[in-house]
Amino acid sequence: MSKILVFHQVGGIGGATITLSNVVRCLVQAQFDVTVVCPAGAGQASLALAGARVLTAERPIWQFSHLSGFEKPALHPRFWMNFTRQLWSLRYWEEFIRAQKPDIVHFNAITLAPMAIAAQRAGVKVSLMIQETGVKGLFGLRTNYLRRLISRRADLVTFISKFDRDWYAIRGPNLQVVPNWVEEPQFGRIEPRATARNELGIPRDAKVVLFTGGVCPLKGTLELFEAVESLQGIEKLLVLVAGPKRSIFYRSLTRVQKTNRRCRQLLGIDYDAKIANVLRRPGVRHRIRFVGSGCEMAPLYCASDVVVFPATKPHQARPAIEAGYVKVPVIASDFSNLHEFLKDGENALLIRPSDSASLANGIRLVLNDTKLRDRLGEANHVYVGKNHNRETNTARLVAAFRSIISGKKQGYFNAKPAFISARACS
Repeated sequence: MSKILVFHQVGGIGGATITLSNVVRCLVQAQFDVTVVCPAGAGQASLALAGARVLTAERPIWQFSHLSGFEKPALHPRFWMNFTRQLWSLRYWEEFIRAQKPDIVHFNAITLAPMAIAAQRAGVKVSLMIQETGVKGLFGLRTNYLRRLISRRADLVTFISKFDRDWYAIRGPNLQVVPNWVEEPQFGRIEPRATARNELGIPRDAKVVLFTGGVCPLKGTLELFEAVESLQGIEKLLVLVAGPKRSIFYRSLTRVQKTNRRCRQLLGIDYDAKIANVLRRPGVRHRIRFVGSGCEMAPLYCASDVVVFPATKPHQARPAIEAGYVKVPVIASDFSNLHEFLKDGENALLIRPSDSASLANGIRLVLNDTKLRDRLGEANHVYVGKNHNRETNTARLVAAFRSIISGKKQGYFNAKPAFISARACS
């Protein structure tokens, strides 16, 4: 039985952990022995349930944070401090990998790409999954560094979209595109809308909007709440917000960060303070229900009339896939990286990014037009069934892992980098 050692950058529950849980489950079912190393957190239970042996990292897993929504300026001291720490930790992780004796080391994010140096020094084959949207940055220097590093060090690179493959333009003998899929054991059982609403205590005649981004600037929480304020004319509107209720976990901040946050609060530019201010406006708070993190997602989707993904920067839209799985329409920000999965007016409505008025108009249109709502939901369901099929994508992923063990080259790709844009919507 071949052994795969996986490095995961976070311990919490989120899109990256869900994707990794799906990957682990399919590899375990294909008779791979999978061990995951990650920080402590609630996401470890999901990975263990998928069949992995989970080890809590005894040292921080530092990241090369250069991706859309989480990038730091090229001259930002924190970026260079974290990058230096990541390089400094390579010797430790090299010895750790040697002790584990895996056949493959798999890194679950491009932010961990420099750790491939440690795996290669340990004489182990390297797999990398890229599920983050790239960002050019200052003159593209850091992007070019990642591109060259991965091209030289990785034996297998898996992308979750063709757009990402084209954007990064990595050269390599084994490049695969394996889109995300939905695992029903993890996602939850599909129920009729009336049943799901009854379980959640939602009135049957409510008009329900689902948002799965918690309180997060990247996900567009502020824009959504501002849109709710302008939707006073829609009776019985209810917005379900899944995810963390605060954008920053105060207890995890350093003393300097706490001081910085207090200053931002006094200046009125703190994100949580902005959210609280909008919630205090008339007709907003009573229409929003926070459901927290870690809950079963299927009932939330089944109970909803529409799912919104108002990202403020290019970002992967896993909620659009999950919505299509249960035939719920999607409203999403119009970024070019999403055009591969979402077609405006066909299986989704695309809106101007960071525009609460555009979002409000989209929500109003979908909620007031039953035929449009049903057509978009059905079209998204057909698309997800065709392009995010579990059997097809798991077979492709397993074949890719087996190919690097056998040394067989499956595919080669070399292209000029693509660039991300936000298209204006009328």
